[in-house]
Amino acid sequence: MRLICEAKGTTSVPGLDCDTAYGQLLRRMSDPTREIQYAVVVPSSALKAALRVPQRVRDLLRVAVYEVRDDFTVVMH
Repeated sequence: MRLICEAKGTTSVPGLDCDTAYGQLLRRMSDPTREIQYAVVVPSSALKAALRVPQRVRDLLRVAVYEVRDDFTVVMH
């Protein structure tokens, strides 16, 4: 499996940055095979914004959301 991610850091406008991350990731979706998975990776402070895209839509697009916590642990949502 191959994982293609768009990662964003802590910013003052997490909603806009998450929207940008999704757009950048969508442009990279050129291979329809199931061997490639996609993800948006955000800090805890931007998790709520990243989860604004409904789960059903993320499932259809095969996009996971990963949260990077302050202690650098990573959690898939």
